[in-house]
Order: sequence, then C-alpha cells, then structure tokens
Amino acid sequence: MNHGKCPLLACGCGDAAQGESAGVYWFVTLAGTIALLLLYARDDSKMMLSFSFAPLALATLRRKGVGATMALGVGLAAVYVLFITPLVTTMRATVRPNELGERSLLDRSAGDKVLTEMGSSFRDAPADYFSLWLDQTMLRLNDSVPAGYISQIAEAHGLLNGAGMQYVPMSFVPRILWHDKPVIDRGTYFTVFLGTAASEDTASTSTGQTGAGELFWNFGWPGVVIGMYFLGAALSGAWSAAGRGNPINGVLEMTAFMGAMLSFVLGVGSAAGSVFVPAISAGIVLRVLIRVRDWIFRRKRYYRQCAVPAAYPAAPCR
Repeated sequence: MNHGKCPLLACGCGDAAQGESAGVYWFVTLAGTIALLLLYARDDSKMMLSFSFAPLALATLRRKGVGATMALGVGLAAVYVLFITPLVTTMRATVRPNELGERSLLDRSAGDKVLTEMGSSFRDAPADYFSLWLDQTMLRLNDSVPAGYISQIAEAHGLLNGAGMQYVPMSFVPRILWHDKPVIDRGTYFTVFLGTAASEDTASTSTGQTGAGELFWNFGWPGVVIGMYFLGAALSGAWSAAGRGNPINGVLEMTAFMGAMLSFVLGVGSAAGSVFVPAISAGIVLRVLIRVRDWIFRRKRYYRQCAVPAAYPAAPCR
C-alpha cells in the first residue's frame, strides 16, 4: 500500500507492492542496458559499449551489497576483456569503414565474419585467447605509455607552444552552424604521428594522447598543472550549474551528473580539449534546458529524503 507521497522502494511500504515495483525497476534497468548496447553497437567504440552497462552498474550499487558489487565488477571486466576488446579490435582489422568512415557492429555480414573468427580463435586455444586480449586491454588502459612517449617527443623536438591545441576554439562552433566543419579527432592524428597508420582517413584506431600528455606536449609542466585545474573547474562548473548538487531532481540533472562522472575517461585517456569543450558547451545547454523546464512546469525544486523506516509507513516523503 502506498501512503501519501511515499515512493514504494524508498519508504518501506507494503511488501507486495515493493516486490512488484522492484520487478518493474529491474526490467526497466535491463531493457535500458540492452537499448544502449544496440545504440552504441552502431559504432565500433569500446568505451561507448562499456558505458552501456552504466544503468546496470548503478542499479547494483544501489543495493549496497558487497557480494553483488564484486560479482558485477568481475563480470564486467570479463565481458570487456573476452568480448568487447576482441570484437572491436577484430572488426577494425577486418572490416573496411563505409563512406562516412564508420563501422557498425550491427552490420550482419561483417558481424558474422568477426564472430566466426573470434569463435575459432577461442576454440583453438582458450588460454592463448585470454592471454592475448588481456595483454591488449592492459596496453590500451595503461595511460603511462602514450604520456611517456609524448615526454620523449617533447624532449627531442621541443614543445608545441599551443600549436597542437588550435582545434579547441573551432570545437565550440556547432556543426549545424558550420556545415563544412572539419572532423576533429586528435586520436587518429596521434595514431598517424606514431606511425601505425598512413593517414587519418585510414587509421583503424584512435590513440589517446591523454589530457596531461597533450597539455605537457604543448606547454610543459606549467601547462599540466594549470590546464588540469581548468579541466576540473570546467567539469565542476558544468555540474554545479546544471545539476545543482542533486542528480535525482530530474532526468536533465542525472544527465549532467553522469556526464561529469564519466568524463574522467575522456580527460585521462583522450585529450584535454576533448573534455574541456563538452564540459563548457554541455553545461550551458543543460542549464538553459533546466531553466526552461522549470519555468514551463513551474517545478518546485526540493531534495527528496525517503529514508523512512518501515515502522512508520504512513510518513510521507518531503
């Protein structure tokens, strides 16, 4: 039984209602995870495929169970090492991109070819399969490799003095206003610079310079210290302006929260400009949308506090 404004899962309402609501909650969570997987499978990004499991991870963490959290962590790590990494890597190596430079994991012919090759490798030598893709995963996740290489480049050839970040101002211009805006991908540029691709058009992977690495290459250690501070300030400003400290206030606030929390991947693994520009632009857009929504619906902003003990089921959440 639901009393007053008391949400079923938070306020200790009737057991039957709780069970029914919990079932709906997990159904929506799993459906959302599958929908995100299908959405991101249209591309060949390991990072975005991994983000597909964010709803499931948040739902598991909400249970506050140590066993469930550990099982989820081990399970997601296994999925990444044994399936996502080999799938995307094999796709990039065997499937040519379309005219837009994209590879879709939903392409049936390409997908069948990749899955057949992966299955054959696994059946022939499971231990070697695991060892190979674990090494590949650790290599890509070890940000000290590109950062260390950039340090050697800067020592041998000098700093770029900002020339490597000239793309940042143009990144603020929306493509809808600049139809011929060039595609900006510092990862493919760095891949070509490393000599692993002949050109940015033919590069099959995007190698992150890391945020600190790009700043060091351009401005040295002062750039790292000052630049990383500004990156943190940009993310903090985007969150405080859009989310106002409570992600459960609405979908837009949760969007700002998730964007800020997940931006560390781009900030650490990609490039400094890749996190600074979205933090500023998305923060402004979300702030405007939240203001417009609150004005249209005359929302009264408040913090929900629903930790009401089961012994007081009639107490409403305020």
